[in-house]
Amino acid sequence: MLISIGFSPNLTREDAVKAAKMLFSQHAWYNKNGVEDLLENLARTFDVDVNNIFPSISGRSATYDALKLFGVGEGDDVVMQAFNCVAVVNSILWTRATPVYADIKKETLNLDLDELKRKVTAKTKAIIVQHTFGLPFDQMDDLMKFAKERGIYVIEDCAHALGAKVNDRYVGTIADAGIFSFGRDKVVSSVFGGALYINSAHPDIVQKAQELYAQKQPVGRGWILKQLLHPVLSYISLQTYSFLSLGKLLHAGFQVLGLLSKATDEAEKSCGPMPNWIDKKYPGALATLASFQLKALVDSNTRRGEIAKMYASAGIVSVQQGVDNQDRIWLRYSVLAENPRKLINRYKRYGIVVGDWYDQVVGPKEIDLSKTGYKQGATPVAEDVSAHVVNLPCYQRMSDVDVEKVIMVYKQKD
Repeated sequence: MLISIGFSPNLTREDAVKAAKMLFSQHAWYNKNGVEDLLENLARTFDVDVNNIFPSISGRSATYDALKLFGVGEGDDVVMQAFNCVAVVNSILWTRATPVYADIKKETLNLDLDELKRKVTAKTKAIIVQHTFGLPFDQMDDLMKFAKERGIYVIEDCAHALGAKVNDRYVGTIADAGIFSFGRDKVVSSVFGGALYINSAHPDIVQKAQELYAQKQPVGRGWILKQLLHPVLSYISLQTYSFLSLGKLLHAGFQVLGLLSKATDEAEKSCGPMPNWIDKKYPGALATLASFQLKALVDSNTRRGEIAKMYASAGIVSVQQGVDNQDRIWLRYSVLAENPRKLINRYKRYGIVVGDWYDQVVGPKEIDLSKTGYKQGATPVAEDVSAHVVNLPCYQRMSDVDVEKVIMVYKQKD
């Protein structure tokens, strides 16, 4: 099977079969039981009150909802780290607030707290802190104290870090709110999906969230159909990818026919208006797929850690320190390369697709930074890392043979 960091890396035969069965069970597409089961599983996993967790159709939708629930709007600033995804920026822009970019630490790829403090002003209403590639931001207590003194809300972006901990506390449960993503290339996947956690310290916000989510309308059947087709068609493509390039042709054909959805559409890449599906309900059909993968979260993250250690033992140095950090998880194993495109192309020649998160301070690279409000030179460390970063795959489906192949190609000379 193709080794690919971004092409449905979590996908197994069991996932594809489950999605196929759901395709022919349209009566269950809007079933509340699937959503309720997922929320209960999340509450048990993170030892929180299930009434404080809300199902979201995507991580960016959950981020937007959190900002709105905290009263963020026009005239407000939201501070976030550079070296991030346009989905986070769009969530801020949709509220009419202004994203403000703080630099990162090179050894963690997480927020530099001192830099963040310099970016905070009287206009700052919220801070979004990312746990990059599964490495938790380890100054959460200091950040929370700083923010609380100034009446600023803190939102944890856990899209990369489902199951990671800081000081024996799960990320996403420490700040005022936590955002989780179940996108196709995240730790747990239902193609689209996510969840929002509101800290119990804010019962008034919890009540507002309950009212908000009760009012959301169902997403259309055509949208659900496309998401359910994704695991089925992707599995077929992956299984046949190396056979006379059949899978590659099939995948291209499925995309041309519009049968496969894209993780980020063109409107979002241009920082355009909010897509109409963003504020819809998360359907039970997709929640069922997420629940299925969530049950294997511990085993999945354990395997990711094993792969990371294999890379480290082979002398491949991660830009993020702390390979032995037991509280982190590994969404991606990131290295710095003098010429990242050359390394990426070398892997392509061997049928391996590695990653380029993030190839500019707000990724992907085709984003027009002027539309994100970013000013060149504002975050020099993030800009430098973006110019050199390459992500090696470490998803749980990889065999030891797959990992050895990635190591072998990395060590080759052009």
